[in-house]
Amino acid sequence: MATYRAYLLDDTGDVVSRIDLECADDEAAKERALCLPHENGAELWLLDRLIAVFGPTVQAEHPVDVADKLERLLTDAEDCTLLSKLAGDPAKRERFARLAKRFRQMARKLDTAIKANSDPDDSIAPG
Repeated sequence: MATYRAYLLDDTGDVVSRIDLECADDEAAKERALCLPHENGAELWLLDRLIAVFGPTVQAEHPVDVADKLERLLTDAEDCTLLSKLAGDPAKRERFARLAKRFRQMARKLDTAIKANSDPDDSIAPG
């Protein structure tokens, strides 16, 4: 097993957080990294070797249920908040608090997009 590092990026391309992934090989690491929230992109590294770059436009092979995604983001935010409160190490508390904040921001953006796309006043009448 090797420790791969997934770097999640913000909308300017700066690293927001790092997630360590214990995986048997590059393909397993890529699979796990695809499950991470990377709306603005992510990079997967093994030591000094770049394994993969996931851009914000990378789409899953299957359509995403946005309501399920929103619920998952909110659940992840709650979980990270709880972990932040339970962590004994101050650095880990701060890291989980940042992740919780990021998940809440992503949930707000997704909720706004859902509402904007479901607004009947936004549709253009044919004609």
